[in-house]
Amino acid sequence: MIDPWENTNRKVFAFNEALDIHALQPVAREWDRLIPDAVQKMLTNFRSNLHYPVVLINDLFQANLKAAALETGRFLVNTTLGFGGLFDPATTWALPRYDQDFGLTLGHWGVDMGPYLVIPLIGASTARDLSGGLVDAGLGVVSMGPLAIAWYITAPLQTVQTINSRAAYLKIVEENRRAAFDYYSFVRDAYLQHRENQAREGGAQVGSGNDIYYPDTEKDSP
Repeated sequence: MIDPWENTNRKVFAFNEALDIHALQPVAREWDRLIPDAVQKMLTNFRSNLHYPVVLINDLFQANLKAAALETGRFLVNTTLGFGGLFDPATTWALPRYDQDFGLTLGHWGVDMGPYLVIPLIGASTARDLSGGLVDAGLGVVSMGPLAIAWYITAPLQTVQTINSRAAYLKIVEENRRAAFDYYSFVRDAYLQHRENQAREGGAQVGSGNDIYYPDTEKDSP
């Protein structure tokens, strides 16, 4: 059974939706209005570059040495020629970015996805992805070293990145909310299909069509 705790999940989903509609979405709209698209893209690129250690470690956990080499090449190019990751010349040099995380690593190791979960303030997940996310968070702290302890740096950075990511999906989220007969079921099914595709492909290339609307994809077209 994919969603054994549907009643509870729906209540958490409703809470997350209310928080988004009344708080995060209005802030993201103002952000999108005030911040140029080029700056938003630079912030997305920077976040992606910071995530490199987590992606690399998961590539190695999966014994995917080719992906690890490509990710390392991408990181070096964007860190140097991309001014610390603000720009993304690596993509134009056939070094595209791939999504990778410990939830996918667990799937690679044969761990079942487990029941579907909706996490307060976070959203769609599964038992496997929740466990994987905790490991990724730990890997991120280790990779950032002393900076991870400096909450006055990480907290504002995470806040800005959350708003910036939400601004990228203003149009498509509104369209899906209007079009879906049951938006909860739509998000659940889209998420599970997305993660299934990623696990099957060993991590999906961003922009490959497997990203429904998840962080770090391209900004909505006007």
